[in-house]
Amino acid sequence: SPLGPSQGLGIFSKVTGFASSLFVTAVDVLIVLIMALYFAVSPDAYIKGLLLLVPKAQSARVEEVFRASARTLRYWLLGQAIAMLLVGILTTVGLRIAHVPLAFVLGVISGALDFVPFFGPIAGALPGLLIALGSGPMTGLYALIVYVVVHQLKNHVITPLVQREVVLMPPALVVLAIVVFGLLFGILGILVATPLTAVAMVWIKAFYVHDTLGKPVDVT
Repeated sequence: SPLGPSQGLGIFSKVTGFASSLFVTAVDVLIVLIMALYFAVSPDAYIKGLLLLVPKAQSARVEEVFRASARTLRYWLLGQAIAMLLVGILTTVGLRIAHVPLAFVLGVISGALDFVPFFGPIAGALPGLLIALGSGPMTGLYALIVYVVVHQLKNHVITPLVQREVVLMPPALVVLAIVVFGLLFGILGILVATPLTAVAMVWIKAFYVHDTLGKPVDVT
């Protein structure tokens, strides 16, 4: 039977609510990326400003650690970009094979939202599944298989390979940081949890493990 006015309004409200949440998340992702890029690509201006707050005797050491932090952030951004690109390509190819409309656009959405830990892949898959279901239940099933396969490849192949070559962090520490930052600051906290944890590891290794405890450690 056709949908009544109240049912149609409810569906419209859910769709617009999801679109609004997606837009807010996209804005947060863009803000975090821009901030990280500014510091990673051109850290000199920020480092000089921070060094004004540090005693002169410690300036050289602090500058060294800040530059190591900038390198770590650059490598983290590189790893994220590689993972997002591969997820976008694999999703686009898989959805094309499954004859899902707008495969390229859906692949771009999946790749971009992969920047958001945990929730990003789910949010990136929802538009594709809805569009695929509009073409028939079998197309929807094929699309679901594509998203599951890409997600598994990302978790078990792409991410380990990328982390091994760029910034390697203990998975349990990353999960803990994401949970804590997410509870404290919401979606923006989830976005910044991993890069801030990577930078914090540099500082802990340099200032505490190396300088305080006197143990040799590679901070880069």
